[in-house]
Amino acid sequence: MSKTDFCSLAPINWSTETPPPVQVACRLLDSCFLKMESRSERVDSLDVASWLAKHGRTKNQIHVSQPREVSCWTRASSREGGDLKLGDRSGLHKLIPIPTFPADLNEGYPDMFVRKPEGVHPGVEPVAEALAQGGVPWRECDVVTFRNNLNKIAGTPFDSRKEWEVDACLSDGVLFLDIRDGPGDGRSFQNQDRFMYYGYKLEELSTNDNAKPSTVDATSEFCTVVRLRIGDLKIMMAAEIDCYHAGQETVGLGSYVEIKAQKIPNNPRQEQNACKFKYPRWWLQSWLAGVSRILVGKWDETGMLQSTQVLQTTDLPRLSTEKGAPWSPWAAINFLHTAIAWMKEVAARYPKTHLRFTLSSPANRGPQLIASVVPGGDLTERVRKMRSRWATQQDKSEECGTADPTYPPAKRQRS
Repeated sequence: MSKTDFCSLAPINWSTETPPPVQVACRLLDSCFLKMESRSERVDSLDVASWLAKHGRTKNQIHVSQPREVSCWTRASSREGGDLKLGDRSGLHKLIPIPTFPADLNEGYPDMFVRKPEGVHPGVEPVAEALAQGGVPWRECDVVTFRNNLNKIAGTPFDSRKEWEVDACLSDGVLFLDIRDGPGDGRSFQNQDRFMYYGYKLEELSTNDNAKPSTVDATSEFCTVVRLRIGDLKIMMAAEIDCYHAGQETVGLGSYVEIKAQKIPNNPRQEQNACKFKYPRWWLQSWLAGVSRILVGKWDETGMLQSTQVLQTTDLPRLSTEKGAPWSPWAAINFLHTAIAWMKEVAARYPKTHLRFTLSSPANRGPQLIASVVPGGDLTERVRKMRSRWATQQDKSEECGTADPTYPPAKRQRS
């Protein structure tokens, strides 16, 4: 709503009889609108609607590399202080068979559920710190980010109506992306908290060999940091990993497993919708991080886990097509490359500037990707500090000859 629209709802006659408090309140509102307008300093846009019309179902293959792990970290739970341990794998748990079915995913809810803080996201700093600790030179990066941002961008061809925002800053040729909630991220639905718990509970059942129920803590994490190339873009990305499969000799990307909880479809239409909406997201999330397997736990109307199934990430497009819900992985990959390349191009014209990229999907026209400057944004200064710490760590690593102390991944310890 613009300033003009707001004022037209409640026109005010500025007479001498208008009480001073009302005048003050209206001046404050006027000031707020001016601030809102100043924050939206639009500088460029990309016509996403035209791109999708031309390439939305493309099968044209762009060069992509196999992701390679270059660093990692474990973050302790909030109950244990939330400390970040770079190069540490203690937060990576082994996948174990669930002993009995059905299993109650409601067990422990809500008293034993430690939730992630709502609306709070980590900055890009841990990714940069992990890269520095892993000995990755600054010059080898084009983009530094969490997977969350790439999920949003690359997922646009799957659902262009879902609006999103990503903050960015370019420094010395490297584009840093910061997580930001979009217009639709705060929406909730009935039983959302319980269904979220089901996912974490399934993860706990699949990785905890303790017979007694334990607290389901969503605040602890293990993150891998991978290097992948899409076209000419060298991307460094951090992604949270659920567990690893113990059948591998080496604990690394080849052994990592994603865990997903899915309500059992009641009819073919629901099954087709899962293939149309869930499978593209699952594929994208796992593909970006080089995770080849997804454990799917299927629960019924009462929250009882009835079975589990292991899906190969590469099979998801084929399975969706067989159910009459085809989608193109290459459309997602190509759009990701197009959007990131355009973001870098815009950021090059505004270097060391806090930018915001917003996918807007107005009803009267197709989706547009809008670039704007964020006056007074803090990302520029944060990136400057990251750059300084990264350079210092790099100098120390080169002096000591320990530029890559923890990789390739360690062999699995046998019990």
